Amino acid sequence: MYKKRGYGYSRWFTVEENNIEHTTLLFDTLCVFDRPISDIEDHAMLIEIISDDDFPKLPNGVYYTDKTIYLNPWQTRFIFFSDKVKRTVMSMSDSSLETKLVRLYQRKMVVLSDIKDRGYKIIKEDSIPLSNNMESNIEEDYIINKMKGLLYGYYIGANLSSSKEHILKLDSLREINNIFASIISGYDRIPSVTQKKRLDELFNYIDSQQPIFKDLEKELGSVQLASKALNVFKRYGYTFETVDRIMLLEALKKDTENNQALNWVNHEIAKANALFNTSKSLLNPDDGELIVSGKEKLISQKCISEDLMANLFIHWINIVLCSHSFNGKINSIKETLSDEITKDAKNVIGKDWDNSPIRAYLNQLRRHVRGEEFNQPWDNGVLSSIAAVLIKGDDWEQLLHFMQSKGMYDYRLAFAFYGVLNGFANMTRDFTDNLLNKDSGYLSMVYRDFYGQLFDKSIPEFGYISTMPEKNDNTGMLSSTFESSVNKGNNPIVDWRRDIKLYAETVIKRDKMKLFKSLDEALAQNGDNQDYFRFIKMLDNFDGWKPGKNRPCSAWKRMQEHFVPDYNERIGKSAKTENIGKLAKQQETSLFDGIEDDTLHYNNTIKQEKSFNPSNKTSNLFVDDENVTYFIGSQTYLPADVRATLCKKVLSFQKDYAPNGYYFGKKDSPRTNDNTIKHFINKCTYQKEHSSSPSWIPATSENKVLLDKLKNALYQRYANG
Repeated sequence: MYKKRGYGYSRWFTVEENNIEHTTLLFDTLCVFDRPISDIEDHAMLIEIISDDDFPKLPNGVYYTDKTIYLNPWQTRFIFFSDKVKRTVMSMSDSSLETKLVRLYQRKMVVLSDIKDRGYKIIKEDSIPLSNNMESNIEEDYIINKMKGLLYGYYIGANLSSSKEHILKLDSLREINNIFASIISGYDRIPSVTQKKRLDELFNYIDSQQPIFKDLEKELGSVQLASKALNVFKRYGYTFETVDRIMLLEALKKDTENNQALNWVNHEIAKANALFNTSKSLLNPDDGELIVSGKEKLISQKCISEDLMANLFIHWINIVLCSHSFNGKINSIKETLSDEITKDAKNVIGKDWDNSPIRAYLNQLRRHVRGEEFNQPWDNGVLSSIAAVLIKGDDWEQLLHFMQSKGMYDYRLAFAFYGVLNGFANMTRDFTDNLLNKDSGYLSMVYRDFYGQLFDKSIPEFGYISTMPEKNDNTGMLSSTFESSVNKGNNPIVDWRRDIKLYAETVIKRDKMKLFKSLDEALAQNGDNQDYFRFIKMLDNFDGWKPGKNRPCSAWKRMQEHFVPDYNERIGKSAKTENIGKLAKQQETSLFDGIEDDTLHYNNTIKQEKSFNPSNKTSNLFVDDENVTYFIGSQTYLPADVRATLCKKVLSFQKDYAPNGYYFGKKDSPRTNDNTIKHFINKCTYQKEHSSSPSWIPATSENKVLLDKLKNALYQRYANG
């Protein structure tokens, strides 16, 4: 029956410990078993789950189910009986391109090697009644896989999307690269008249993307006048970052190894891609752009405003692409698929079909996949998206480059089609990594949203509770373990933070991305403090948790009521205690003045506390700002590991410029922002010659672009220093 699902393994081998076809056995206690040496891959493993489903029960604590059990990282553990078996299984999974969720479960894969006397219960096949639901269960699995592919494809498509300007520039650079390659492969390495003309057009476009050119075009009203003005500036000795065409064409005549022209265009492409990677926008699951169901398929969408196109999108997803006829590689089915989407469009449009431009578009697309020309316009809509998938949908990277070459820059719909066509299980790891390698907080939010939509139930907010014994590293004894992201009881501050975050998950209903991000920032600033009052008081100042016009943030209010029920009384006492010295001085002047100032000073104190922000600078000098780590940590275009490294390094850098520091007082190392910011950025990728110590971060083209962006942000922050 496995092969009927259309994805994953087509069959399984039965073993004595799990010997019943089409049924999964479940046990309420840990069972240990060995597998004999075999010519096939056969390794002992248990999967431990938490579930509130009602499974049919057999005697002796054994349950069974004929339905697929869908796992999630919060309620699952993979148990191996030796490190060797775990390493073998992990190695095998790594070699499979379709294995993609290992990172999410990495911390839930454990080895229990010292357990004895826990025999496996052998269940006879006739103990379990034959299932009558196999066909419907398989169909449900098939639809879930398709809808899961749709969600992943849509979110990844959003992540890969860009701006129109960026795509045009990137496409121009790629065309320049192709022309350069063609010239170098020629006999005399001199461009033809046609190639020279096209290169001039492309260079003109690249130059027109410079900020000064855009400003001149805006002021003067035309590209031609902007070009003339720029040339006048150049005649008077002003230099601008424009393409050195003469140098590039001369460089093409030289050896291809380390060719200056090829190096230039490859660097520009890398720089454009790096800038694109820093400007990616992530979809917020709370916006509900797509709503799906494991039973009803695609229910609604928000990205297409035109009713007819929205109906076409939903029909093609639910009626055509969810059909068992279309499951996988596009190349062998494109002709049939083009016919089916055209028939379905005709049914949707009805009596207006004959005069519809959609009819002309789809009929030309049908002819194109059979070898004829295709000259329809390209945009980011439903028709262009399905056309791109039909033409280049066999490989996701080819599909992406094809859409970029056509000037498309919003890929949500195209990769939604791609996702539902392939299904999640058949997606390759390099594609899903575009989403699964995102920040863990964001990934957790997206994963929970997908799970809730597909299975119509939420993942519980509490951590993972295991009834299985786990070895205690300190004593060698076996003990019961409570796990969330870390083991409870090992570290009090970790448990304290965990309690904060778990309760927050129950009260945050809106703006989840913003509030969880700022909650993490607040916990980081809080350090090892475990005072709920102090933390809740500080949280009131963070983005999303701040009060509204006349009332506190509802999530903050519920946190305050839960952790610090006497907050209002304590906040008054705290403010007055902190200012007792000043109040006493005021009361020396006049009894009545003192009472009046008491109220005024209390209100001012609260006002000052509420205006505090951990990203606000404490000094106009970069090397004296105590909050610089929070500022660097907030630059989300930097990868998380880079941010962590720089936040650590900037503190030691500041010490070097502090009194008694290495650079303090040196004439060639002034404490000006211009010098210190430039020095810090240079140190990020600096490595001494013949030194084995690596630079703080790798000196790649992408990182250098990111550091330039950080440098500009720092200059802007400390502009008044």
